[in-house]
Amino acid sequence: MKKFKLGLLPKLIIGIIVGIILGLLAGEMQSMSSGMARFGIVIMQIYATITTMFHQFLMFSIPLIIMGFLIPGITEIGKNAGRLVGIVVVFAYLLTVSAGIVAYFVTYALSDVIVATSGDLGAYRAPVPPPIALGIPPIMGVITALVLSFIVGIFLTTLEGESTLKKAIFDLQHIVKQLVHKVIIPVLPFHISGLFAAMAYEGQIVEAMGIFARLFILIIVMHLIFLLVLYVIAGALYGANPFRLMKIMLPTYLTALGTQSSMATMPVNYLNVKKIGIDPKVAEFIVPFGATILLPGSTMSIVACAVVVMAMFGEPVTLAMIIPFVMMLGVMMVAAPGVPGGAIMAALGALEISLGFSAPMMTLMMALYFAQDSFGTAVNISGDGAVAMYLNRFLGHKTLKPVSTAEAESGTTNN
Repeated sequence: MKKFKLGLLPKLIIGIIVGIILGLLAGEMQSMSSGMARFGIVIMQIYATITTMFHQFLMFSIPLIIMGFLIPGITEIGKNAGRLVGIVVVFAYLLTVSAGIVAYFVTYALSDVIVATSGDLGAYRAPVPPPIALGIPPIMGVITALVLSFIVGIFLTTLEGESTLKKAIFDLQHIVKQLVHKVIIPVLPFHISGLFAAMAYEGQIVEAMGIFARLFILIIVMHLIFLLVLYVIAGALYGANPFRLMKIMLPTYLTALGTQSSMATMPVNYLNVKKIGIDPKVAEFIVPFGATILLPGSTMSIVACAVVVMAMFGEPVTLAMIIPFVMMLGVMMVAAPGVPGGAIMAALGALEISLGFSAPMMTLMMALYFAQDSFGTAVNISGDGAVAMYLNRFLGHKTLKPVSTAEAESGTTNN
């Protein structure tokens, strides 16, 4: 009999549900007897230990994943890699700027409705620190790994024959793939469960207050429509059903909701992009690259939050102000690391320079942004599947070659 194997999507859903339930229960126990309160703390300490240690290990692994995927990807694409990188960067910038402009017009048109009443962040329960934490610093930063990958990958294409360095790079790729398939993917549902448990325990799961709720809904609707447009265009290139494509990418979306990190979601995204039927060489190029430079969802969120904050403070916000801001923001988003909060941290300079944000406005801006950060991240990384389809078609692949979940997770479909 064929052995039953639970797929990644069911594991993610189960982990999210269990995490929310345990987080809420642990929070309720704080108002009970000291013994029950202590038991609730122990539950959260276990979760905090799992999520903290896995997060540190994942951050250590990310530069290796970037180099293990991106350098061979650039090398195998061939001598056009330099031009291709430039094309993808320009496309990412234009996509980011377009997303920001659209977000401005929509949010500005609805700003009177959204800012009808002012919201209050309320008081959140303090997070439970992990009893055990190991410091595992990465061997290099994300941007360093990215630049190094470009340099090595592009210039490896100029070497004739099979050099020793090229062989070592592909050995590194094999090791990284084993790391992804044997360690990161199996542990990921537990990590996500812990993240949702923490949000439930701290009181951040339910957000139903005035301006936050309305802005939250508006941003999500804009995100989903944006994703739908991306996949409708991508599906039209191949005659594929956009809803089927989005269903394949759903585990990527859910993983990003939990991790709030494009880089942390990269292993899952790689599997799903391959399942769509993208050429493996294209997938290995665009997945790590896109996780760093394709941030249209975060851009939409930042622009929407900025417009609402300015409206709350009674500051004028015109198209003449927003265009320079969005153009500067586009450059910063390309350089922003794909980690939780990376986009808004990179955007703070643009907010101050272009829109004149004061310290109180910055504080409110960050509060609004972090309340929905995971949804922007989910759009960023989920949209990579559509961008991979565009690139796949640009490189002359006129058909998709879907693979099964087992084939994608085994890492055997490399050619």
